[in-house]
Amino acid sequence: MNVRQGGISLKKLIVTATEAEGGNANQPTDDSIDESQLKDDLYQAVNGRWEKTAKIPADHSSTGGFMDLNDNIDKELMRDLDDIESQNKDSFEAPFSEMLKLYELARNFKKRDADGAEPLKPYLEKIENISGFDDLNSQIVAWTKTGFPLPFGFFVEPDMKNTKVNALFANSPSLFLPDRTYYENNNPAYAQLMPVLTKTLSQLLILADYSSNEAD
Repeated sequence: MNVRQGGISLKKLIVTATEAEGGNANQPTDDSIDESQLKDDLYQAVNGRWEKTAKIPADHSSTGGFMDLNDNIDKELMRDLDDIESQNKDSFEAPFSEMLKLYELARNFKKRDADGAEPLKPYLEKIENISGFDDLNSQIVAWTKTGFPLPFGFFVEPDMKNTKVNALFANSPSLFLPDRTYYENNNPAYAQLMPVLTKTLSQLLILADYSSNEAD
């Protein structure tokens, strides 16, 4: 579907299968099925050749056809927005005009580097100043609207026993690692993943102007 506003037609987001396979993740082109393994190991037969040479880009947490498809769509959207910004962007109305402003802010890396952690500090201070559950409870409405992290989550969905009405559900906070067992010393993945997670979190806090002792 084309989006037309102010006389400018946005190009259709068309990503071919060829572009989706490989993309900018430098994926191998030889991902053919190894028929010799079909009877013994279907997974290796289908994915083995790709798995041996595929690389996860440094700025990604995963790779594959869907990630490449996502990257190609991002590039197409940025090209469309760049084309629009080179024309009379003032002719656009809200909410599209607001989206253009957000795009300008997001791609202004010089300002982002200059600002550093300053825009984040007021939010961090609010979190640090919470003294207990009563304090949190008095601010929970504002926190929810702002999108602040909470020790629990809640959402509205159809009631499981009566789908004609909606119900409020509450759940536990999410984890960085796949599940709770990854945080236990006896988990084989603990020694591999926890040092990386701990180091990453410490580096993020230092970037937010916390001292090394505070970060640790």
